[in-house]
Amino acid sequence: MDLYHKMESNHSCRNCDEKANYLMMTPIGELGFCSEYCFAIYMDLPVKEEGYYGLPKAEQSDVE
Repeated sequence: MDLYHKMESNHSCRNCDEKANYLMMTPIGELGFCSEYCFAIYMDLPVKEEGYYGLPKAEQSDVE
């Protein structure tokens, strides 16, 4: 099963409620994050520079 899925337009960051740029499948379901900073905070990981965790950008499913 893929850990990353296409982004739906109604997902927001699980940490700060901004528009989610990353969408990940986790043991508790699909979670969206706007940045790796918010991902690290939510997952209780050390905050590193953007790109450190290598999260791929989610694809927009409704590209205009």
